[in-house]
Amino acid sequence: MGRQDAQKAHVDLIRAFAGVVEEHPRALLLIAGREGDATQQIRQALSETGIGDSVQFLGHRTDIADLLAAADVFVYPSRYEGLGGALIEAMAVGVPIIGSDAPAISEVLGHGRYGVIVERGDVAALGRAIVELLSDDEHRLSLRELGRMRFMERYELSLVIDQTFDLYRQTLGR
Repeated sequence: MGRQDAQKAHVDLIRAFAGVVEEHPRALLLIAGREGDATQQIRQALSETGIGDSVQFLGHRTDIADLLAAADVFVYPSRYEGLGGALIEAMAVGVPIIGSDAPAISEVLGHGRYGVIVERGDVAALGRAIVELLSDDEHRLSLRELGRMRFMERYELSLVIDQTFDLYRQTLGR
């Protein structure tokens, strides 16, 4: 999920997914989001890898929660993010996550406790992480449960509202 901009590292994901398809020929990569400044490079990478039948571009979607709920793994290889809201959405529906080591992503993933973290730009490591997670039902289930727990403890709406209210109260009290 996310616009097709260089920051989101879709090219790395497609190159990594070429190796995934070798191990899991029925694997399907769904990419949701509008076109952006990297769309041409993404199409070129898809052509170079020859995995066009294993990748679907869904464009802008309003049913992201349904797509996440149907996913076996959510992969977020962004080079940088401000918060990583998509990760929080994935945690909310219980999708195991593989993310880059970008600081905001690593923080949301508890520095690896609630998801798999891969070095930004390391296409081979990203591919291995996807293959390993797809091959390990127990690990996927564990990450699904840990991620959901992380969401409930840190990002659930009523909790965030209460914390925001407390912050305002403390700030105004000074």
